Amino acid sequence: MSDSDWTRAAAIGVGIAGLGCVAVSRSIYHPRLQHITSAPYRRLTELSDVSRDQSIYCKIHGRVEGERYISAPLSGKNVVLWRLRHWSNPFLQTKDTPMWIMEGNEKVSVDIKGASFNLDESDYLSSIEHIIEAGSPAFIVGEIIKNDAGAFVIRQPQDGRPFIFSTKSEQETVQQLRNLKYTWLAVGGILIAGSLARLLVFGEDAVIPKWLESFVVAIHSHR
Repeated sequence: MSDSDWTRAAAIGVGIAGLGCVAVSRSIYHPRLQHITSAPYRRLTELSDVSRDQSIYCKIHGRVEGERYISAPLSGKNVVLWRLRHWSNPFLQTKDTPMWIMEGNEKVSVDIKGASFNLDESDYLSSIEHIIEAGSPAFIVGEIIKNDAGAFVIRQPQDGRPFIFSTKSEQETVQQLRNLKYTWLAVGGILIAGSLARLLVFGEDAVIPKWLESFVVAIHSHR
């Protein structure tokens, strides 16, 4: 394979990477934003209409409490969940205790399985610690059901909609997701533009309309 062939192949690879970035923006962050903004807000005092044979997808606010508290390994804080990642170890260490969200005297248990977390974090040289402190405010988007014991539980929706647990406010969570969405989209656009420029130099005019069509379709999906 000649140098020009390698360069052409590299340009196509860069374009594919760009489309991958656009796909991340479109398939992960865009739907999360849509569901957060469209989900109705429910106060914990307004759940009496939820029966055992139904569920509601909504967002709730409150403070986090736990059955017991555990000590975070690095900060030593009293928490109901900690997640620890070492730069030298790709595997995430995590520990949690049964928890619920309180609003006044009302509470909803949290089944954290499948949740996408947006938590406070601290850097400790070669490690990053994420925690949910006892008593901290929380914003959650998920599916609320009434279990066999008659208690309310918020969990991962059975239909695949996002389940988000954030210790940031709703406004902060939305802004963070919006920033991530447009960052991935911008990086994808830059990579695709670079790929198109290289293909144009090598006279691959027939390929360019296909790249542009894919990118335009992706852009329109974000509206």
